[in-house]
Amino acid sequence: MQKYRRMGKLRIEISLFEVFKYFILIIIHLLYTHASGQQNQYDRAEKLFQQKKLDESLAILDKIIAEHQDFIPAYMRKAGILYNQGKISDAIAVLDHVINFFPESDPEAWFSRGYMHFEQKQYGEAVKDFQRFLTFSSNSEKRVSKALTFKDLATFRDSLIQNAVSFKVEKLSSSINSHHSEYSPSASIDGSLLVFTRRISDQEDLFMSEKSDSSGFSIAVPIGALNTIRNEGGHCISADGNLLLFTGCDRDPLFRGCDLYYSLRRDTGWTKPLNIGKTINTPAWESQPSLSADGKKLFFTSNRIEGFGGKDIWYTYKNDQGYWVAPVNAGPQINTAGDDETPFIHADGKTLYWRSNGRLGMGDFDIYFARWDELTQQWGMVTNMGYPVNTENNEGGLVVSLDGKRAYFATDRFSDTNAGKRNLDIYTFEMPDFAMPDPMTFIKLKVLDKNTRKPLKADVVVSELGNEAKKFNMATDNAGVILTGLKCHREYALHISCNGYIFYTKYIDLQEIRTYYAPLELKVELNPLENVDSEILKPVVLENIFFKSGSARLMEKSMVEIKQLYGLLHKEKQLKIRITGHTDDEGNTELNQKLSEDRAKAVHDELIRLGIESNRLEFEGKGETQPVSDNSSKEGRRKNRRTEFTIVRS
Repeated sequence: MQKYRRMGKLRIEISLFEVFKYFILIIIHLLYTHASGQQNQYDRAEKLFQQKKLDESLAILDKIIAEHQDFIPAYMRKAGILYNQGKISDAIAVLDHVINFFPESDPEAWFSRGYMHFEQKQYGEAVKDFQRFLTFSSNSEKRVSKALTFKDLATFRDSLIQNAVSFKVEKLSSSINSHHSEYSPSASIDGSLLVFTRRISDQEDLFMSEKSDSSGFSIAVPIGALNTIRNEGGHCISADGNLLLFTGCDRDPLFRGCDLYYSLRRDTGWTKPLNIGKTINTPAWESQPSLSADGKKLFFTSNRIEGFGGKDIWYTYKNDQGYWVAPVNAGPQINTAGDDETPFIHADGKTLYWRSNGRLGMGDFDIYFARWDELTQQWGMVTNMGYPVNTENNEGGLVVSLDGKRAYFATDRFSDTNAGKRNLDIYTFEMPDFAMPDPMTFIKLKVLDKNTRKPLKADVVVSELGNEAKKFNMATDNAGVILTGLKCHREYALHISCNGYIFYTKYIDLQEIRTYYAPLELKVELNPLENVDSEILKPVVLENIFFKSGSARLMEKSMVEIKQLYGLLHKEKQLKIRITGHTDDEGNTELNQKLSEDRAKAVHDELIRLGIESNRLEFEGKGETQPVSDNSSKEGRRKNRRTEFTIVRS
């Protein structure tokens, strides 16, 4: 009996199991049918999306989401459609729902929201989303690479925005800007001449404007001697405003494509442009020149194949014979795999500004700068100019004033739309402190014959005292004038020489910063060596001879001056001179007399050591007996402590 009971119980259990099994199968079938219907609806929505019937697709997706709130693909497709419709905020809201309720469901939700935050310039939020996306192990290598790129860029942009620089722009007057596009400004070192490019109906021409003290810049006029029916593009002007380098395309049958040309400014106007030559120009594209203040180094842009990217910055310099040498690439510290262009080398000779689309930045092209390190002979850290100097717009080339306080560039970000097209205009703004170059001033010299007052073509050497290697040679123009920049906070020795004349020397102290408005202007009159009555020849003060205090020991920086004097004596073999020492009236009169003699003898002995015959040299000391200034002031005493030479007639 028990056996039958157990068997009956077993049959009942088996029967219940069969019922339960059947019930499960029904549920699975219903779920499958339901899911299948849900998938069919989703497939239909996808098909409508592919057919660009976005609103119809959205309607089906909304129905799916209403009925099945955990069906993630519907949310993701809806977010994508809203994004395509330009409703980015709505798309982000959909992704917010997915991430808040199903954070582990789909890594793409984090990536997509990060990308949308990025497009909305919500860079801080984008960084968080990309960081979270990168925590998923299922991501493809390609997707991870893209997420890392966006994360780094968003981090960089967020940092720039959080540390925005002061930026107050001022549009140049209507004398410069018009309803056409104006760009690529360049100026002479004293700011008196501005050259820029104006584009009228896709025709680029060079224009110039001169600045007066009273009324600002004059109305810009085309440079007729340079403009053609072809385009005249990137350019620069020399420090003195007398040399213009510019880009010309297909102007010469011997030089195809775009090359660098030059023209000189004369009293009669600009000379006929000439190709700068095959040393610099190639069959590739050469443009956007920038000339150093001393005229000896030239930066430019080229897409020649030896570069690092599409367009690279190159430079060349003049050798001792005055010829440009083969250009050198500025190197990987400056150039990238992208386009690096519009170089501008400041008058300080070491701060380079340019624009690039190959680096982290705010937009397609950003402006950067780097400084040349004399010690390492390399470019230092490349620095972005910051936000909002740089924006999502393409920032144009930048030029910086002599004193480093103002920058000029072209942009269309502030312009009104003109027939659906935005025009470029030239603006100026105050440079942020971190991006300022070394402050500079300029020296303007005019060299004349003392007797006739006619201008002289003279050689000018400016040497930085204490650093003999830092010197540059120039020549005055036909008007006897030279204009060049000098760094502030330094001391210089100025030497001017001309065949048949006694050289001129001057000590220049730029410890105090000068500006455009306080340049050093000198009119120098040179004494002829011949046909001059020796009695009226004044002594030449050697302003750059320095001694230790109370001593006759020459300081090292005096060698610049002594070598200049040696050069004159070596060239003029018949010349004999007398070296005279002077002191101020401080201290013992007899000791001052002895000190002045010893100092004159020190110069005398150094010239002999360099190779000048002793019979051509005399020396004497005058002590404190012949002051040229008031001994009651510090400056007066400095002038009285001097070393001179006088030509001795046989």
